[in-house]
Amino acid sequence: MLDEVKLPYEESLHRMTKVSVNGSLHWLTWKRNIFAFDVKRESYYLFPLPLPVSEGNDNKDVRLNEYKGKLPMTCIDRERNFMEIWIMEDHDRKQWRKKAFDKHRGFNKEKPPHISPLAFCNADVC
Repeated sequence: MLDEVKLPYEESLHRMTKVSVNGSLHWLTWKRNIFAFDVKRESYYLFPLPLPVSEGNDNKDVRLNEYKGKLPMTCIDRERNFMEIWIMEDHDRKQWRKKAFDKHRGFNKEKPPHISPLAFCNADVC
């Protein structure tokens, strides 16, 4: 079935690993959307990231994750030195909620560190 998927012009799946949540496989796309493939129905759909994540500069490192059956997403903005964690609260309606925000202090603006979360440890976050 995935061989038959035709994405909109100039849209392609991001190289990052797929994430399995709520019976669907999810990939980020290069146009800052999420491609989801429903395994049972063998159908797919495309939906946008939350507007604050998708707008602005291209220096944002966005990654999908899986935590306790939900779809969280991290967004690290290296230009403005902050990290956000968003979680999809309602998978059917594609409703996201920002759960955390961290403004990094003390970064060297000319060469900010390359950071990325390794795991989610606090159930209150995701």
